Amino acid sequence: MGRPAAVAAFLLLALVFTPATAAWAKERPPTRIWDPQIEPIAHAVSRIRGLGFTHPVTVNFVAPRRFEVQAADGAAALSSDDRRWFRDEAARLRALGLIPAGVDLAKATTALARSSELAYYDPGQEEIFVKGAKLDVSTRVTVAHELTHALDDQNFGLDHVDSRIHDSVSDLAVASLVEGDAEWVMLRYAASLTGPERRAYAANGRKLNAELSNRLVGAHIPSILDVAGAAPYTYGALMIDAVRARGGQPALDRMFRRPPTDDRSVLAVEHPAAQRHTLAAPPVPTAERRVLQKDRLGSVGLYHVLVSRLDPLTALHAAAGRDDDRMLVTRRADGVACVHLTITARTAGDRARLVDALTAWSAAGTPGAAAVATSADPTPAGGDPVEFTACDEPGASAPPNFTPPAVLVMLRSEVVIAGLRRHAAGPMIECVADHLLADPAVRDALPAQLTDEGSSSIGLRAAVKAGAAAAQQACGVLLTPRSIGRAA
Repeated sequence: MGRPAAVAAFLLLALVFTPATAAWAKERPPTRIWDPQIEPIAHAVSRIRGLGFTHPVTVNFVAPRRFEVQAADGAAALSSDDRRWFRDEAARLRALGLIPAGVDLAKATTALARSSELAYYDPGQEEIFVKGAKLDVSTRVTVAHELTHALDDQNFGLDHVDSRIHDSVSDLAVASLVEGDAEWVMLRYAASLTGPERRAYAANGRKLNAELSNRLVGAHIPSILDVAGAAPYTYGALMIDAVRARGGQPALDRMFRRPPTDDRSVLAVEHPAAQRHTLAAPPVPTAERRVLQKDRLGSVGLYHVLVSRLDPLTALHAAAGRDDDRMLVTRRADGVACVHLTITARTAGDRARLVDALTAWSAAGTPGAAAVATSADPTPAGGDPVEFTACDEPGASAPPNFTPPAVLVMLRSEVVIAGLRRHAAGPMIECVADHLLADPAVRDALPAQLTDEGSSSIGLRAAVKAGAAAAQQACGVLLTPRSIGRAA
């Protein structure tokens, strides 16, 4: 359990990628006393989360070179089957408009992983491993994140939580619960620091984000990899905030006891955590062969696909109305990879928006590469399932930078949370969110690369404040996002 990071957010996050269980970690009985440096952080984490530790947690400080060598060894071990999977996955991402042609996905993923390691919690060892020996303010904040994992593990059992994972969408749902909770606690721990400590943490975060951004650009890593990797942290922390706003800590604890298996509430935080439904996967078309395991795209994935060619508000409305989906990836006889999706919607209106969005997305791509159809298998609420096919045909335009649309998702979640705290009616909340997301000033305030540098952060806050005031006139309620564009 670690913190893979987000260049794509104003949250100042220290990056962590979760390697395999460390070879240098030795089995040992649980420690009976806290490290004096760690104990105050643990007490703060316990108070913020509202749970108690059953026993102290060992925190190991590992020499940077040793840490990096271990991770590099794991990242290099790609079999021929692994490389085939990366080729097929890259074709799937190209077909859905998420990465440009020519990307070596295995190389890009490895570069992203190697650029982002700082610390992790190992549930098997029940210990935390930190890169380096310096317990500065940034490391303390990172340790607060990892201690939250240990705290949740001791109270709920992370193996129980992980047992709900059966595909990539349930993986994102569970990761957003686990990492979102740790991020939520970490951000509040950071906010409790002294003024000089907060300034030092913010400055170090800006420096880290700038360095990471330069490395990612230099390595030609598609922005979707950064945004999707950060989603359990950035989107997840806001999902946790919404759960607490609706039902307090008891609601969050119930969520850990029965983890979600669908990611709808990760994208649209006003919805309760969802479970997957019974839905048949698309059949393999004649003269095609399946190349990846049957999977789902999910609400977050659907938003990312749609926003690659459509405006964020249209993409969000369509993706938030998704009920469930099934995904199949095949190769035709000519070697072209195709993605086949069966998607159900929550209501008839949601289905109509979904069909319109997918049709518009298809029209914006290579002619003939994608198609939308309806199924003859009826569902009670949302009408017939929508059948969608997209193939990896040449000629599609390069995808956009996915960072600004990701921040707009976070902005919408902030609006919803503000509304939940004020017990505002759902239509009022949606009205304010729509106004802000459609506001040209808000969109113009999002630079091509968000680094939380002073002027861009201040500009976004000013645009959101003015937009919220304008939305009040139209919607009858003032819902101002509290933390967008500022460090925790």
